[in-house]
Amino acid sequence: MIVLKEGYRKEKIIQLAFIPDRCDGCRSCERTCPESIVAVERFYGEFHVSIKEQKCRLCGTCVKMCRSFAIEMYQDGKPIKGSNQ
Repeated sequence: MIVLKEGYRKEKIIQLAFIPDRCDGCRSCERTCPESIVAVERFYGEFHVSIKEQKCRLCGTCVKMCRSFAIEMYQDGKPIKGSNQ
């Protein structure tokens, strides 16, 4: 798991995480991000997701649209219900 972004919402720690071995490169996260800050790239046969961290609002759109469950959100270290869990 790679933490892409960490922030706070209502005094709780929120993390946006990427699980590389789940990503199939569909780019639905990239296409649906309302801020257009998600990028999917392929390195040595594996897909990787990156974001422009400063612009991410932790809205969760990329999480909801990921069909391979490669992006997840956590609150205080626990998966957020409905966040591809």
